[in-house]
Amino acid sequence: MSPGTDGPVLTTAGATSVARLIADAAPGARVVKAFGVCHESIWTLDRPTFEGAPLAVPFCTDEPGAAMRVAEIITSMNCSPLPCGGLDRAALLEATAVFAVGVWWSGAEARFAFPAPALAPGAVDD
Repeated sequence: MSPGTDGPVLTTAGATSVARLIADAAPGARVVKAFGVCHESIWTLDRPTFEGAPLAVPFCTDEPGAAMRVAEIITSMNCSPLPCGGLDRAALLEATAVFAVGVWWSGAEARFAFPAPALAPGAVDD
């Protein structure tokens, strides 16, 4: 990410992800995109829990073994693993992080952009 006129922007222009660039540069490596969506201060918490729920940590990887290992690491941190697909979806996580940072830099709360559907008036839980 780099500074832009309206806030941070992706340095890859969304065409690919840094995770994919790393995977392409290191054939045979097990690459996982994880831990990039939250502010660094979140990782200093012993049990990252918010509104009674453990923090969900989204991640992307093409390697099933790596997915299992990162899920174990996330669980050991008292968080919930949130598999989001292969590295072809890692650019979405990177874009989400850049969006959230831009919202925080503006002084707003990113979580207000993503309220739980169950909180909407008249919502029916499937």
